[in-house]
Amino acid sequence: MQRQHRVPTVTEYVTAFRAIEQKMTPNQRNLLLAHHAVQARVMSATRLAEQVGFDSYGAVNLQYGALARQVAEQLAIEVGDVEVGILVDFVDPGKVANEHYLWVMRPNVAQAIEDLGWASRVSHLLYPDMALAELRATRGF
Repeated sequence: MQRQHRVPTVTEYVTAFRAIEQKMTPNQRNLLLAHHAVQARVMSATRLAEQVGFDSYGAVNLQYGALARQVAEQLAIEVGDVEVGILVDFVDPGKVANEHYLWVMRPNVAQAIEDLGWASRVSHLLYPDMALAELRATRGF
């Protein structure tokens, strides 16, 4: 689904978020915080829309995409067609009995949000890379 690009460090995400913080819309910040708050930081765009009160996943795509574009521009990273990929990884439909794409917040994004004080720190055991590793081991994907 997405083109591979360099994944920014936690420090780079912190710097980018600080630089765009005044331009972030309340919806964009709510999306980040809602996504950070879910278990293992894994959620479909449809479910994320429900979480923040949007009518559909299209609004999530639009808002998260605009936020991702700002982050990418701050870091001078070309992300291609799927801009949100700078903030999330994807699990394709059907990989773990999921009907839709699952969006997995990148661990460095989660850590940056915590370092900025926007969200409380959570055990490293809930970070998506560990959750995905367990899914791979138990579900064979």
